[in-house]
Amino acid sequence: MLLFGDTGSGKTITALQMPDPAVVDTERGCDWYMDKFSDAGFVQTSDPNTIREIIRETMNDPGEYKTLVVDSFTVFQEAIEERHLNRKRAEKNNPSYVFTPLDYKFIKNSVKSIILDLLAVDMNIVCTARSKPIYDKSGDDMIGQIVGFQPDVRKEVPYLFDVVIELIDDDGVRKAVVHKDRTNTLDRVIHDFNYQKLAAMFGEEDLQREPVKLRADKELNQRRNRNTEITLGSGKQMFTAGVTAETLDAIIILAESVDKDLLREKIMEDYGQDGVASLREDEAQLLLKDLNGEIEYDN
Repeated sequence: MLLFGDTGSGKTITALQMPDPAVVDTERGCDWYMDKFSDAGFVQTSDPNTIREIIRETMNDPGEYKTLVVDSFTVFQEAIEERHLNRKRAEKNNPSYVFTPLDYKFIKNSVKSIILDLLAVDMNIVCTARSKPIYDKSGDDMIGQIVGFQPDVRKEVPYLFDVVIELIDDDGVRKAVVHKDRTNTLDRVIHDFNYQKLAAMFGEEDLQREPVKLRADKELNQRRNRNTEITLGSGKQMFTAGVTAETLDAIIILAESVDKDLLREKIMEDYGQDGVASLREDEAQLLLKDLNGEIEYDN
């Protein structure tokens, strides 16, 4: 579920009322609620790699949690953009470097990769986002007239969620406008909105179900197109998108001297994938040559 709206519209409080939430607080918006929701687990960070690790750890061991909350996805996306911009400025030795179309492709793939990880976690997933205006520029006004609001995230993000809800504070009365609902359980508009109404429509029993780790593992492999089972030299078995055990073993050895985060960003930038296991064999062979220093780049 993606919840979006202005400050004070009820995004955070609604997310925290979900069953047994583990919360990634990217903008310290949960400070006021920690005492009230003392059973929730809070991690305050906007670092993209840390958040990815939290998602993976939750997938592998959800513990007592039944809901994973990212509050807010807007700040998380901004952190991905800022991290990439700083890396490119250092790489190009140009503090005035601005994004190119290829950089925006990297941002798009990075955001999509994180969402695919989220969707593979077998528990309730709730992300919040700020709202931004939609302008109608068909008139004479150069700026255009505001005709509505949308989530302040990349345009492809809402399509990846099952449910998208806009929360509105209408003179102290909260209202929810349901823009998307694959569950077919929610009213189009929920007046005098609160979590109890939302839970009644979804079904409290469904929201309270226990996470299933094996289902999450299978879901992640399917979303990453990892359908080839291999056995590494260490004896570890895993699924890949085509890279062979021999090639992957060679990459693992070479990658021991490479910063893990930088390698992950390189794979995302060059191949649009989240890691080596998501590469085809031909892509992995290119990466292997690159790590071996067999590929020359123009400065």
